[in-house]
Amino acid sequence: MSLETPNKMSPPAAMNNGPLTKEQVERYQRDGCVVVHNLLSGELLKRVCAMKEEIASSLATNEFANVAFGAYTQHEALKEVALSSTVTAAAKQLIGKNEIHVLLDAFFKLEGKNVGCGFHVDDAVFWPVNREYDQGINIWIALDPCDAEKGGGLAVAPDTHKEEYNDVRDTIQEFVDGKPQTCNLANLNPEQNARVEAKKIIPSLKPGDAILHKRFVFHRSVPFTEGQGSVARYSVRYVPNDVVLQGFSLSPDPQKPGMIALPEVRIDSVNIPNKFPPCY
Repeated sequence: MSLETPNKMSPPAAMNNGPLTKEQVERYQRDGCVVVHNLLSGELLKRVCAMKEEIASSLATNEFANVAFGAYTQHEALKEVALSSTVTAAAKQLIGKNEIHVLLDAFFKLEGKNVGCGFHVDDAVFWPVNREYDQGINIWIALDPCDAEKGGGLAVAPDTHKEEYNDVRDTIQEFVDGKPQTCNLANLNPEQNARVEAKKIIPSLKPGDAILHKRFVFHRSVPFTEGQGSVARYSVRYVPNDVVLQGFSLSPDPQKPGMIALPEVRIDSVNIPNKFPPCY
């Protein structure tokens, strides 16, 4: 199965304007995900790639090796990518609205023997929106070459945003000993994990290529097959302006690090510094 194969469905009229072709929009609508080559290109891509080592060198270590949330608040090139680029335009096109907000952005760098996160949909920290809202898109942009055979990229599972996978979502929402299990599907329920694994696609990507997927599509990191490598990518999650927040976010106050509970209000009514900006 290829994420780039067109189909015959007709997208809503609101999705006809933007950088994506009719076939790409139709593929996204049907499968919940699509690969778009050269979504980010030119001078902006060069600026972002030139700074990736600088960003990575200052990040905290975790299961991804390095990750930075809110990277667009610290780097002008990433701010442009997130708020006013062809990436933003593609998000507007697929959501079908001009009034969209950045829900969360993250710069990731998978290195060495780190395996990243197993198949999952984002939890209340990575996607702090009432789960009744399935509107929203996650756009992953490769900043280094990703070879499907060598690892370091992203696996996505087409069709897994559909109702028949609700039971799998429920499994990883559970807490064990007070700890979230977002990345632990393979251990919690090997049979469900096998169902998702059977759907997976691992595309090879060049810098500027992107994977675009719906909010509830299962995805996971792809470990390096030989235990060595280094791949950076930038991810932006977008939602329409009328979604209702529900969940947690990193504190915007550097003097008070940690998580804050978000008010359960529309995202366009929130006034928290450097959080949930509208796109241009």
